Amino acid sequence: MNMLTNSLRAIFTFLKPSPNRPFFALLALYSVVQLTFMSVVLYKHEFKITDYTVALYFFEKYVFDFAVFFTGNLLLLRVFKKTVPSMVFSILYLILIAVNTLVYYFSSTLLELHHFSLITPYSLAGFVSVRSILIAAVFVAAAALLRYPIRRIAVTCSWKAIIRWTLLGAAIGLSHIPRHISDLKKSDERLDKVIMVFRNAQLEYSAQNPAAAFVNDIVLRGFFENLYTMKGSDTYRKYMKAYNLLSQDYTVSTDIKPFGKTIRRYDLPIGKRAYEDLNLEQFRRVIIIFSESLSLDFMHCYNPEMKLPVTPWLCSDKVRAHTFNNMMTSGSPTLQGLTALYSSHPNYNIQKLTGDRNSLMKILRKNGFENHFIRSASKFFANENIVFKKWGFDRIQAREDFFRRPELKKYIYGWGLEDRVLYDEIVDFLDKNRNKKIFISALGTDTHPLHGQRHFKHLKYPALPPNFNKTFGRAQNFMKAVHHTDHDLKRFIERLRDKGLYTEETLVVITADHSCPPNAVTRAIPGYTRASLGKIPFILLSPQELPGFNNDTLTSQMDLAPTLLHLMDIPVPSGYWGDSLFHQGKRNPAVGFHRDIVTIDSGKKKAYVNLKRLKTPADESFYELFSTVIED
Repeated sequence: MNMLTNSLRAIFTFLKPSPNRPFFALLALYSVVQLTFMSVVLYKHEFKITDYTVALYFFEKYVFDFAVFFTGNLLLLRVFKKTVPSMVFSILYLILIAVNTLVYYFSSTLLELHHFSLITPYSLAGFVSVRSILIAAVFVAAAALLRYPIRRIAVTCSWKAIIRWTLLGAAIGLSHIPRHISDLKKSDERLDKVIMVFRNAQLEYSAQNPAAAFVNDIVLRGFFENLYTMKGSDTYRKYMKAYNLLSQDYTVSTDIKPFGKTIRRYDLPIGKRAYEDLNLEQFRRVIIIFSESLSLDFMHCYNPEMKLPVTPWLCSDKVRAHTFNNMMTSGSPTLQGLTALYSSHPNYNIQKLTGDRNSLMKILRKNGFENHFIRSASKFFANENIVFKKWGFDRIQAREDFFRRPELKKYIYGWGLEDRVLYDEIVDFLDKNRNKKIFISALGTDTHPLHGQRHFKHLKYPALPPNFNKTFGRAQNFMKAVHHTDHDLKRFIERLRDKGLYTEETLVVITADHSCPPNAVTRAIPGYTRASLGKIPFILLSPQELPGFNNDTLTSQMDLAPTLLHLMDIPVPSGYWGDSLFHQGKRNPAVGFHRDIVTIDSGKKKAYVNLKRLKTPADESFYELFSTVIED
C-alpha cells in the first residue's frame, strides 16, 4: 500500500505545475464537464461502473483527455505568450465535450452514426434551437471561468512541464490498456462473444478523445471518406461495413401536395384518413409477439410441398380464421424490419435522422399507454438499448435483466432466454399491472437462423411428427424450433386465459420481425421461397369479436401500425405508407426495401425502383417521397 501511495505521489510531483491553485481550478472546470458526459453515457448505455472494463475505459478517458487539454494550454501559452489562443482552445475543447453530452442525452450516441446510420455526427435532429442556446451558454460561462486559471498558469508555464504532460498523454494513448483488456474479455456470463463485440465498440466510441473524434468524424470525412477510421474491433468493422446504411437525403414536411402525382401513381394511402368506426370496446392490453424470422412457408397449411404437420396450432381452423396470409416483409434484418413497421414507412434509414416522428409507440404514449419491449437476446445488440427508447418504449427488458434473477439463469444460453420463459414473463408482468394501459412488443430468438434453438434445456415439448429428421435433413434443428414455437404460442394464449387476462380488452398480435432470408438451411425445406422479403404471418386474436376481413388481402408490414391504431380508435398519421386492413377502401400496394431496391407490389404487377440508378423522372419523384417523412 505504501509503495502505491509513494508511486502516485511521485507521479503527481513530476506533473504538478506551480502554483497549484490555478491548476486545480482548471481541473475542476474540466471535471464538471467531463464527469457530466460520463454520467450521461453510463445512464444512456446502461453501463455499470462496477464493471472493471467500463471503469478502466472511463479512467483512461478522464486522465488522457485532461492531459491533452492541459498540454494544449501549456503549449499555446508558451508559444504565443498570450492568453487568447489558450482561451479559445480551452473553450472549443470543453464545447466539444458538451456537444457530445447533448448528442448522447437528447439524440443518441455517436456510435449510431455507424450503427445503421441513425444520427448525423454532432447534430441534434429536432433539438437545434436547444443545442444553439446551450452551446452559447457554455461558451460564455467557459470564457468567464477560464480567465483566472489561464492567466495565472501563463506566468509559470515552462517547456519542462509541456514535455512531462506530453509524455503522460503519449504513454496512455499508445498503451491503450483498456482496449487490450476488453479484447481479452471475449465474453462473460451475461454477454456472449457476439454481444461483447458491440458492447466493446460502444465503450471504445464513448471513450475517445473529443478533439480526436472531431477530426476523425468531421474533418477527415469532409475531405476523403477513406481517411476516416471506425472505432471498435476488426470483427465489428467488418460487420458494420456490411451494413453501411448511411442516408444522405432526408426531409420532414407537412405538405403532401408536391408528392401528389407520385402518391397517385403508386396508389399510396398517404394523406388524411377517414376510417369506418369499428364499434369495438377499447383495448387496454395490446401484445405483439414477434417470432424471429417466422416465415409463412414454415407452416404446412400455407406451403403445399410441406407434408408434415409442423405447426398444428398455427394451422388450426380457429387460428387460420384470424390470420392474414398475404403479408410481405418490408425490411430486413430485425432492426430494419421493426423500424419500418413501427413507423409505417419503408425507408428505415431516415427515421432516427428525422426524430422518429410517426412512431407507433409515441402515438400510443399520448393516448395513455405504457410501452414495453421485452426480448430474449441482449439489449446491447445493434445499440437497441438506445434505439428502442428513441422509438418511445418506456422500458426495455432483455437478457441482461433476466440474468440477474437466479431462477431464470438456467434458461439463458445461445442467443438468450428461451421463448417459452419469455412469454411467461409477459403473463406475469400483465398480471401485476392489470389496471394499466399496456402495449408490449416481444421478440424471441428460438427460431433465429441458421439453425434456431438446438437444445431446449429444462423444457418439455410434444413429440415431433414421424420421419421429421429424415424429411428436413440439415434443416431438422431449425424446423424443430418452429415446431416448438407453435407449442409455446398456444401455451401463451392459454396462460393468458388461465390468469383472466385474455378478455375483451386484450388484443394479441402474432407475426415476425421479418421473413427468414434464404440460406443453406432453408434450401432443405420443401417449397421454401427464394425471396429475400418473403411472406410472414399476421394473426389478430382477441375474445372480442373483430370485424370480418379477407384473409388473402395483399398487405405488408407497412399496414401493421395503421391497422392497430384503427382497431384502437386512434387517428392514423397522414405520413403512414400503410393502410388499415379493416378499411373497406384499402387497395394500397405491399412495399419493401432491400439492398437499394424498393419493391411496390400491387398484386397484379410489381414495380421496382433502384435507388442507386434513378432512370426516369418518375423514379426521381419517388425517391423524393421515399426520403421524406410527412407529419401532421
